[in-house]
Amino acid sequence: MTREALAEFDQQFPSLLDATGSQIAFTNLPLASNTISIYTAAGDLVDAFMHDGSTDGGTVMWNLMSRNGQEIVSGIYLYSVETHDPQFADFVGRFVVVW
Repeated sequence: MTREALAEFDQQFPSLLDATGSQIAFTNLPLASNTISIYTAAGDLVDAFMHDGSTDGGTVMWNLMSRNGQEIVSGIYLYSVETHDPQFADFVGRFVVVW
């Protein structure tokens, strides 16, 4: 996504805590406790956070900041959604950030 596309998206989901002014939505998450982990294409952990499946209708927003508080760079990123409920399967995907 471009900054312009993300800026338009932010108009629908504003966040005063969003340092970059950009976010990405992880949607259709299992209705269970989940851990979302984001990695670089080289496999380095960028960020990891929890989502309580009983809230937010299966959606969690990420502000494109690393766990060290730095804005991520353009590139290909991998993510995994690990559910803590055996009823649901884990999932792995990828996305691209272009600044």
